Amino acid sequence: MVRWAPLMVAFFSELGRALRSLTKTPSYALTCIPILALAIGANTAIFSILSSVVMLTPGLSALAILAVSPAAIMFHCAELWPSIARWR
Repeated sequence: MVRWAPLMVAFFSELGRALRSLTKTPSYALTCIPILALAIGANTAIFSILSSVVMLTPGLSALAILAVSPAAIMFHCAELWPSIARWR
């Protein structure tokens, strides 16, 4: 038997239990599901904004940042480390 098979059985057992619980209390489900969707959407929006404003270097596209050599990444990290240490 595959090593992860018992984990999948336990996962689907817990998933079935969660779905049965949600069908027993539909008002709770109708409250929790939209709130969870709203929270996930807000989290995605915030991190998208942070990524575009804070994390990207001005003038470089995401592909240009991905194409940087490992040596340049190490130099950039070494250059930023003192400011990160001061920030902490």
